[in-house]
Amino acid sequence: MTQTKDPFNKECLYSACKKQFTAKRRNQEYCCSECKKKANNGKASNWSAMVKKILVQHKINWQVLHDLFSAGHIEVAEQFLMANKFNHSKPTGIDIDKEGYLIPEFYNYALERIGENKFKIIKLW
Repeated sequence: MTQTKDPFNKECLYSACKKQFTAKRRNQEYCCSECKKKANNGKASNWSAMVKKILVQHKINWQVLHDLFSAGHIEVAEQFLMANKFNHSKPTGIDIDKEGYLIPEFYNYALERIGENKFKIIKLW
């Protein structure tokens, strides 16, 4: 005789709890609202930490371009950007020029390659 597992007998999915409980619904995953809150807060905290790193780099990129453009520097060497912690791999958008080349955008600035190691800063809006 085969026994079927009762779908209402579950183990709490909150990693610090893991206690056995009888669910009130088939899709209930946590033994109580406290475990559900703690698990969801943990997920949100991990997400916030990951997003924060990206947003910090976006701010650095924008600040470098803004400061250069505001000071009247339209052309900039790649070495200067790198020395100021600029990261080309973290654009906030991408556009395509007439020749089909990708133009990375950093909020309201874009960088167009004008030489081997030189870029032109374009203010978009």
